[in-house]
Amino acid sequence: METGILILTAIAAGAALFCLFQMMAVNRRLARLEAQDFNKKLSTLQATLAEQDRQSRQEIVDGAQNAVRLVGEMLSANQQTAFQAESQKLDAMNHSVLQQQAAQREMLQSLSALLSSNQQQISELQSRKFSEISQSLSEKQNTLNTAMANQFSVLENRLKTFETGNEQKLENMRQTIEKQLAAIQQDNNRKLDEMRGIVDEKLQKTMQQVEGGDMGVTITSESHDEVGDLIRSFQKMLDKINALINEVYTGKLAQKEAEMRALQAQINPHFLYNSLSLINWRAIRADAPDISEMAQLLSTFYRTTLNKGKQLTSVADELKNTRSYIDIQRIMHSGQFEAIYQIEEGLGEYLMLNLLLQPLVENAIVHGLDQRPDGGGILRITAAHKKDTIVFMVEDNGVGIDPQALPNLLTQDSGGYGIKNVHERIQLYYGKEFGLTLESKLSVGTRATLTIPARRKNFESQLNQ
Repeated sequence: METGILILTAIAAGAALFCLFQMMAVNRRLARLEAQDFNKKLSTLQATLAEQDRQSRQEIVDGAQNAVRLVGEMLSANQQTAFQAESQKLDAMNHSVLQQQAAQREMLQSLSALLSSNQQQISELQSRKFSEISQSLSEKQNTLNTAMANQFSVLENRLKTFETGNEQKLENMRQTIEKQLAAIQQDNNRKLDEMRGIVDEKLQKTMQQVEGGDMGVTITSESHDEVGDLIRSFQKMLDKINALINEVYTGKLAQKEAEMRALQAQINPHFLYNSLSLINWRAIRADAPDISEMAQLLSTFYRTTLNKGKQLTSVADELKNTRSYIDIQRIMHSGQFEAIYQIEEGLGEYLMLNLLLQPLVENAIVHGLDQRPDGGGILRITAAHKKDTIVFMVEDNGVGIDPQALPNLLTQDSGGYGIKNVHERIQLYYGKEFGLTLESKLSVGTRATLTIPARRKNFESQLNQ
């Protein structure tokens, strides 16, 4: 309210000043117009007088010329008399002209005095009118100030009355709102306590079920308070525990299955070794070197395969196992394929899981080389150390694998102890970043790449476990 009053005051003062300046401008314009009109008349009069003076001078010159002409024409006394008369006329005319010029000068002096008097009167008139206007504006300003002061006083009284009434209304309204908020808060607290009791009972019952081993329970809450957050966090924890249990259970199950198969292969190994040894000696006595070689290869193969029941073996023993198996297959195939070995030196001391390469070699021979119609198969075994890993490659120039079946070979069972089992064993033991990759092209061949971490620390202790 006070701001509005100040604004009205400023507007009124500005309007008064504007009126004062407008009246002063009007008076100046009037004085300017009067001076311009007087100057215009004076200029006209001066032009008229100048024209009359010019005409008089012209008449004098003309009279003088006429007089000279007349003097020249005078030949007699009569003419002399006439000349004198003309001279007198000329003198009279000159005297008349001089009188006219004096009168014109006096008139100009009068006009100059009149102009000075008019200008002085105009200045006095302007000063008088400016004083009158200033006095009038001052009186009007005083009157306006008095009226505005009275109006301000009335407005202040009204504002005080309004504020007093509003303060009372606001206080009553505040008390009413506080009572309503207290009632609402009390009702919300009661409902929240009831809801918390129900939720706490439900959460406690679910926790008891989990403690009893029932991990399949579910609990949900639409509440957005701390209890609802607790229930949702508890359910997320249950889901994660179930996922971890399933992951560990599946991994352990696959590992146990592999261990069971290895255990089954270890049944009565001494009987097998003794039988093969007996066959070897009988073959030597019977001068049958091919049978003796076969028995020795079988003995080496089964010894490295069973590995005394251990899960880990050295890279050297794993390569012995693979070589013995390939040699047995070459004997069985009457040398219809060749085996090429490219093994980097120094890899024999590293550790690896037992029985990883033999299934890959068996798959290459059975499904690749044996399917060639013309023989001439080549089997290439490569082992190299790359950064912190050891990379094995088993390559053949067989018939290749159908592109549609290739992506499923590492995820689907193919019967027997196939490459899927090798891939799973590697990832279970070493991690998901290791395992098998397959590349194949029909009528060209197949390459199986096996990647494991390079580990050789505590070689003896790990080998004995």
